[in-house]
Amino acid sequence: MNDQSENGSSRTVSDHHLTARFRWLGLLPLIFFLAHGLYYVRHGGLGYLLWMCNIGNLVLAIGLFLGRPVIIRLAVFWLIPGLPLWIWYMVLRGGWLLTSTFTHVGGLVVGLFALSKIRADRRAWLYAFAWYLLAQQISRLTTPAELNVSAAHHIYTG
Repeated sequence: MNDQSENGSSRTVSDHHLTARFRWLGLLPLIFFLAHGLYYVRHGGLGYLLWMCNIGNLVLAIGLFLGRPVIIRLAVFWLIPGLPLWIWYMVLRGGWLLTSTFTHVGGLVVGLFALSKIRADRRAWLYAFAWYLLAQQISRLTTPAELNVSAAHHIYTG
């Protein structure tokens, strides 16, 4: 599998990093996503699954299963800022859930481990930004305005 290095030259991602064992790591973020989804099925608010942190686990799982570094990178780039935001809005304000902890902490740990093997590249931010714009529009079309998933309907005050 080829990838671009910082200087633009082509390099090969080591087969060691994309072995079947490495790809099976995708089971963890998939389980985190499904467990959190099951919580929302039982308690309402299924639209909340479209938050970038939650969907990031599904995207990370897909990237790992397919052995696609670009997909892994864009998922991790959204899991990183999601952790402090989740801590601020959920944990410190009393909204802690075990399944949410798995998606935010567990997904990020898996993602950072995968990123340490495949490395980032200079265009990863661009893919992550494009993915956010797409995910935000999907949230706008499929979730109620009162949920405001991924700030799809309005910017938060304060």
